[in-house]
Amino acid sequence: MTTNADRAEWALTAVQGYADEHGPKGTPEDEECATSDLLCNMLHLVRAQGRDPKTVLDAAFACFTEEETEEA
Repeated sequence: MTTNADRAEWALTAVQGYADEHGPKGTPEDEECATSDLLCNMLHLVRAQGRDPKTVLDAAFACFTEEETEEA
């Protein structure tokens, strides 16, 4: 079974890869900045694909909430 810790590790891998390519790294602040920037750029991708970023964010948050509830 996939856990929220697994999901967080996958996301951390993505953030670290993004930071390695596009920004400074080495401090928690750098990781926080890379996370925000990656999320922002993902929304640009969503818009470029002709989708509504708010709809995607709402769906993602609903999924997050459901997964948090399942594991609680």
